[in-house]
Amino acid sequence: MAFYFGSGWRPIPLEQTFVGVFEKDLSKQKKLLNEICYDKVVEAVRKGYQVMVFVHARGETLATAEFLIRQAQAKKQLSLFTEKSSECPSYRSFLSQVAKSRNPEVESLFRSGFAIHHAGLLRHDRLLAEKMFRAGGVRVLCCTSTLAWGVNLPARVVIIKGTSIYDTKAGGFKDLGILDVLQIFGRAGRPQYDSRGSAILLTCGSARLSRFLRLLTNHMPVDSKFLDHLPNALNAEIAIGTVTSVSEAVDWLGYTFLFVRMYRYYIEKAKTFQE
Repeated sequence: MAFYFGSGWRPIPLEQTFVGVFEKDLSKQKKLLNEICYDKVVEAVRKGYQVMVFVHARGETLATAEFLIRQAQAKKQLSLFTEKSSECPSYRSFLSQVAKSRNPEVESLFRSGFAIHHAGLLRHDRLLAEKMFRAGGVRVLCCTSTLAWGVNLPARVVIIKGTSIYDTKAGGFKDLGILDVLQIFGRAGRPQYDSRGSAILLTCGSARLSRFLRLLTNHMPVDSKFLDHLPNALNAEIAIGTVTSVSEAVDWLGYTFLFVRMYRYYIEKAKTFQE
């Protein structure tokens, strides 16, 4: 038996924003992405919200955080990030903890209201970043998608900065998978604190923007891959005695999602043929 859980099942509503950068020059693309990201971060922080900025390389977490800090300093807006962070009850405790980190950037980022999180950090620094963000000691957390999959750490606003990731197997760049996008978007909004969540996707090119819009706003059918493993699965059922005849095998198959999708497919094709 299969069930579909749409966005209506979320405990709080989610507002989705899609922003496309249509500049072809790569250096200008990066500059625009950073500037738009900063504008979105400031917009959220002004309202008192915390923000998670997702990037797709470990080095990009620090690069993005440092850019946002430089931009805030240049526009004399750094107090937006530091004042609220310093109001955290554990702020002084966090100050002493970041001072002990082997990574000097951890302390300098924290003093500006920022933190980073990726798999390459020492475990102590990762856990400290999570603790500081959860307690409100930092306003912005720049992280990779590993945080979305591995740690339950939601925020009022999440931003995906860019959708191109490097595929080591293919030896080139590819688009971020739709499941990763959904997982990251799922971090937006905290049921116990927020009345709604906000998820923002920044991407480059009209084709990519259209693709993500289509995949995330239209309900795409989910197909079963069970057919590839059907012989092994059926043999296993026969071996344990669940299936002892052809009729029982047919009944067993009727309970699978594969049967549901195949039946629905032929019904849809029959309707098309009749029309």
